[in-house]
Amino acid sequence: MSVDDESGCLVVEGGVVAEGLTAGIYLPSAPWREPHVVAVGDGFRTPPLPDVVTSAGNLVVHLRIEDPWIPQEWPRWPEASNTFIIRGREWRDIGGDSDEAALSRYLASAGPLPNSSGVIKLAFDLYQRADDVKGFGIHGDLRAVAATLLTADPRAALTSILQERLSPSVTVAPLVSSGLIMLAPQRYLSDDDEIVLWGHSPVAAAIASAHQLGTMTVRSALYERIAAVCGAQMVDTLLMADQDPYAGVGAFGAEAEQLAAMEPERLDALWLAAPVVPGGILDGDERWSAARELFDGRLRPGLVSLAGKTERHLRLLVRSLERVGGPELAAAVRAREQGPGWRSLPALSIALCLASRLAARGHEPLASDMPRLVKAHGVLARRAPRLTTVDVVLAELLVTGLDL
Repeated sequence: MSVDDESGCLVVEGGVVAEGLTAGIYLPSAPWREPHVVAVGDGFRTPPLPDVVTSAGNLVVHLRIEDPWIPQEWPRWPEASNTFIIRGREWRDIGGDSDEAALSRYLASAGPLPNSSGVIKLAFDLYQRADDVKGFGIHGDLRAVAATLLTADPRAALTSILQERLSPSVTVAPLVSSGLIMLAPQRYLSDDDEIVLWGHSPVAAAIASAHQLGTMTVRSALYERIAAVCGAQMVDTLLMADQDPYAGVGAFGAEAEQLAAMEPERLDALWLAAPVVPGGILDGDERWSAARELFDGRLRPGLVSLAGKTERHLRLLVRSLERVGGPELAAAVRAREQGPGWRSLPALSIALCLASRLAARGHEPLASDMPRLVKAHGVLARRAPRLTTVDVVLAELLVTGLDL
């Protein structure tokens, strides 16, 4: 497969052209863009491709048969099957002053990293594609690039979540990995925007609203929104510094070892037989469901490596949490600390979130220790965004309730 530079057409080499054969062309130098979709016609060729594609350097091409009666969306990035890589193509600057052009120019090592608000909104997509574009000659680690963009203007980062209506699955890990989870409690958005943000990203909303959680009234619009998202009973319990009735939910106890030994089919049947009652994200069933996401990913490479360091991280964090927040915060971690290795990952999750929100308030030694643990926290957030969402909100309400 190649691009004919003279005609600008994509040429599919070999195989048989079938009716409906279509190519989706992805740009590693602009991974936030939707694929350019084009039909493959007679002669195994497409119509001429636009300059924005032919000048983009290396290309990723996914082929599939399109059925006009059963339309399907194209994936944000294709899987390996029926996907081909066109290497050795030179990135060319075709000009343009748009934010996308400026960021693409940087990724191609042809210009400086831009920092406009328009570029910041691309950072979340950039973070998601970090693993996909490795090996394509892209300038820098995309997760680090995304973190730099987000931290350059936290207010713009939070605003972009609202404007783009980004989901938690897209925003949680970048907010953690960039260190924005440690933003100091102060005003970043208007009251109205804070309220709306709770419906898009509870993690971002907890960060943005932290400055007034301790003073909001139970009849305020902000309280009503948080209660609807989190569960009114749990919000009241935590803000009054009462005991969390679900502190141990999501812990990987001895039974988790038995579940881990089951055949996947039997385990799936067991999950289906345990219905989850929909509720606030801090209710027991929702916490259990969020912890399952972490359990299912426990053997992913990043988590396997992190599990081997869990005991050391917890020893450091629990000692500091107890020193700063007393026995209540340490108890929240110990309620989930159930065993060695991956069985203590749920405990590490809440410990890191508590430490981050205390670091945001300048409490030492956490303010000094947490930047060194951001990478580990980012691994957890990528593999278990639902549990991370629960734990960031839980941590902020716990810390606020204890007036720390």
